[in-house]
Amino acid sequence: MYTSIIFLFKIIFIYAFIALNINFLSVSGNSRGLRIFQGRDAKRGEFPYVVALSLKSSYPENPIYESFCTGSIVTPIWVLTAAHCIPTIEPLINPPHNTSENITILTPVIQYVSPADDYNWIASNIIRTILHPNFKLSLTIDVNDIALVKVQNTKIKALGKISAIPVGTMYGHKVFSLGLGWMQSESGHIDNVLALNKPLQVYDAIVVNCARRPPMSSVSPSLCLAWNCNKPTLSCPGDSGGPVVHPTGIVGIASASQIRHCNTTDNLVTPLVATPVSPYVDWIAMSVRGI
Repeated sequence: MYTSIIFLFKIIFIYAFIALNINFLSVSGNSRGLRIFQGRDAKRGEFPYVVALSLKSSYPENPIYESFCTGSIVTPIWVLTAAHCIPTIEPLINPPHNTSENITILTPVIQYVSPADDYNWIASNIIRTILHPNFKLSLTIDVNDIALVKVQNTKIKALGKISAIPVGTMYGHKVFSLGLGWMQSESGHIDNVLALNKPLQVYDAIVVNCARRPPMSSVSPSLCLAWNCNKPTLSCPGDSGGPVVHPTGIVGIASASQIRHCNTTDNLVTPLVATPVSPYVDWIAMSVRGI
C-alpha cells in the first residue's frame, strides 16, 4: 500500500511538471504541445532515426500512446533528447508492482517508423535515462539541456549521426528542425501525431548569432535559429528533444521557444533556441560506452 501511494504521488508530480506553463517545448499548459507550425511533412525514409518519446497506457486492453517529446536514435539502444523531458520518464521506469486489474500502468516507450513499413509504428520500452550531470532547469533558464535514454534493442538501421561542428562556424548555414510532438489538424483538432496519422514535421531554418537576439537567452549553451527566407515556421511545445540537422549531422536538440501558444500566426517570432551538441560529444561517447 505504501509503495502504491508513493507511486501515485510520482504520477501526480509528472503531470504537474507537464502542466507548468513555461516556454520549453515539452507538452505543457494551455498549448497541449502543438507541433512545428507551418512545417512540411518529412519525405518517405527521410529521417528514419527520429523517434517519439511516449507514455503507453496498459488499460484498457488496447494500449494508448501519448507522445510528449522527440528524440534521435544514435545507437541501436540509445536515444538523444532534451534533459527537461526526463522527469516525465524516470518515476515510471521501475514502478511498484500492483496486482489490481483496474489500475492503469504507464510505461515510457519510444515509437519509431518500421523499417519495413512506413505506415507501421514500433514501440520499444525505455529502460534507463542519463541526465547531463550539470543540467539545471528553472522558469527562466535551461542549462545543459541534454540527456540520453536507453531502450530495448531497436530495428532501426539508419542511425542519427552526431556532428561536432562548433556553433560559431555555422552562422548563416541552413538546417532542419524536426519534431514528432502534438499537432493541430486542418479541422482544428489537436491530438497525438500517431492518432492523426501524420508524419514527422520538418522546418527550414538558418543558424544565427544568439548574441544578436537577447530575448532568446533562456538556454545555455545556445544554438539559435531564425526563419529561412522569411518563411514563418517555428517549433512549438511537444517538439522538445527533436534534432536540429545540419549537412554534417545532428548539431542541436530543440529546447525552447519564445512563444506560449502556437495555433496562431500572431505568435510567429524567432522560432527556436536549441542546445548545441558539439560541447557534449565526449560526454555522449562516454555515456553510451558506460565509462
